[in-house]
Amino acid sequence: MMDNHPIRQALLTLPQKRVPAPVSTRLRVIASHERDRRVRRFRWLDRLVLNFNNLLKPLAVPAAGGLFSTVVLFFSLADTLNIQRYVVDDVPIGIRTQVVLDDFSPFVANTEDLLVEVSVNEKGEVTDFFVPAGKLDHAQTMQLGNLVLYSTFTPATAYGKPVPGKLVVSFHHINVRG
Repeated sequence: MMDNHPIRQALLTLPQKRVPAPVSTRLRVIASHERDRRVRRFRWLDRLVLNFNNLLKPLAVPAAGGLFSTVVLFFSLADTLNIQRYVVDDVPIGIRTQVVLDDFSPFVANTEDLLVEVSVNEKGEVTDFFVPAGKLDHAQTMQLGNLVLYSTFTPATAYGKPVPGKLVVSFHHINVRG
């Protein structure tokens, strides 16, 4: 490898010649046009980035604050938004029960064989009774009323809650000779 050091020293000792002013001006104009051409290619992208930043920077703090407050409020209220749908009269799967005759009245009714439809409220109390077939006189109706009204019933239930219901009770007269 050759040592360029003495050549460099010799070149530095030569007198410097100035570039003529028209050539210098022309070179500067060409360099300016080239720089402008290169910048012009990316000018639309620079404007887009500038516009995007100018739009987002003023909105950044309010948007972040709004998002933070929304998250805090949602998680503090989420437990109270517990929405439950209650389905009424769904398909019965053993959740409903009928009226049950617990204890029969000590009164006796001197009537023939008959059917009685008894309406019982949610407290287990008889609210009404009806004889679908057959006519009873006033005395028989009073005897049957005492018999039904002093009997005890367990009310019907739907989904574990007592509800009004109906029960058909059959009375049979049995004679025993002895």
